[in-house]
Amino acid sequence: TGGGLLDNSGPWQVLTPWPNAWWNLNVQLSYWSVYPSNRLELGMPLVDAIGNNLDNLINNVPEPYRKDAAALPVATDFTLTGATVNVPGTEKKAQVGNLTWICHNLWLQYRFSMDESILRNTLYPTLRRAVNFYLPFLTEDKSGKLHLKRTYSPEYGTAEDCNYDIALLRWGCNTLLEASRILSVDDELIPRWKQVAEHLTDYPQDENGMMIGKDVPFSRSHRHYSHLLMFYPLYLLNAEQNGSKELMEKSVEHWHSLPGNILGYTYTGASSLYAAFGEGDKALEKLNGLFARTLRPNTMYMESGPVIETPLSGAQCIHDMLLQSWGGKIRVFPAVPSQWKDVQFKDLRTEGAFLVSAVRKGGKTSFIRIKSLAGEPCILRTDMANPVVKAGNATLTLQKEGEYLLDLKKGESVILTAAGGNIPVISPVGGEGENYFGLK
Repeated sequence: TGGGLLDNSGPWQVLTPWPNAWWNLNVQLSYWSVYPSNRLELGMPLVDAIGNNLDNLINNVPEPYRKDAAALPVATDFTLTGATVNVPGTEKKAQVGNLTWICHNLWLQYRFSMDESILRNTLYPTLRRAVNFYLPFLTEDKSGKLHLKRTYSPEYGTAEDCNYDIALLRWGCNTLLEASRILSVDDELIPRWKQVAEHLTDYPQDENGMMIGKDVPFSRSHRHYSHLLMFYPLYLLNAEQNGSKELMEKSVEHWHSLPGNILGYTYTGASSLYAAFGEGDKALEKLNGLFARTLRPNTMYMESGPVIETPLSGAQCIHDMLLQSWGGKIRVFPAVPSQWKDVQFKDLRTEGAFLVSAVRKGGKTSFIRIKSLAGEPCILRTDMANPVVKAGNATLTLQKEGEYLLDLKKGESVILTAAGGNIPVISPVGGEGENYFGLK
């Protein structure tokens, strides 16, 4: 807290084509790893930057919309001042979704901390304005479906019902509804948010999976995965829904099948997408592609100049393999690659403000420790065989196969082991040789 916003350059003070903060992917990726790594203090400068510069966010939209809207252009300085964002429905590049996407980071900061002041003082008023910028540009067809006028999918092109914006608008409306419930806010826009959430058009797709938008297929190599946000990080389409996994796999395979613009975060994005659906081997394959093709020996990354988001999103790929907590459930070892037989971690953090430690030996989960920092409901998904409470007073209730309810109060901890197991000492897993500075 009190530090500066992390921009594209990170710690490097050299000439670069990107001497600003980029808001259509880069800042978002740069901050993802601070939440599960339990480094929430490193995420607060982003919260502060949004909260302290709301007037500039308002001034980033055309004057007629400033009463109740705000936006982020592609790039800004540290005060979030940049070019005016174009309105949807024109041939100009109306890149409207960036502020809504960065609000997802603020939502994660809230969910991992359960600090309601973040929700009340910064996220809610900002997301409200971000979503409001969409609402005048929705049209209703004869069936009652709502469609979005032409907007811009980052670095690709314009389309009606652009998947980048359809996913973010759907997430934004649902999140505002949840936030208003949590904060007991009787907002006059609640009926409109409900209408949009219920009647917004489906995601445009074809035989290759997700399209850029209506009548715009994904037909050329493209490093961004802005057309796939509904899978990750938003989890609007997820592993608990029939058909979503097949659609994700088809979309990712087509995305990576077109050569020419496959760069660093193309690999990390695919890795996290596969991890979100429990495909640990494919997640590792894509992460290894990052190491083999684009990452430097010291794990840093550059294109025309050094940029920081790619190695940080690589760290998030590992988090996604080890621990996930979307949808109100803690998932321990949800996507561990088959070749990682022994895995251990200590005090990673989840949504709901839980600290989780776990051990996996010989490909089997043998130990889980959970500490509740906020007293939120605790639902655990694990492949541990016949887990038992080894320490702590919590009751373990089976809800369905592999899913358990734990009645943890704020400040309480529980230790689970496989039946007959012991409590281990968590320590680093031995490696196979050493490559100093990453060099072989």
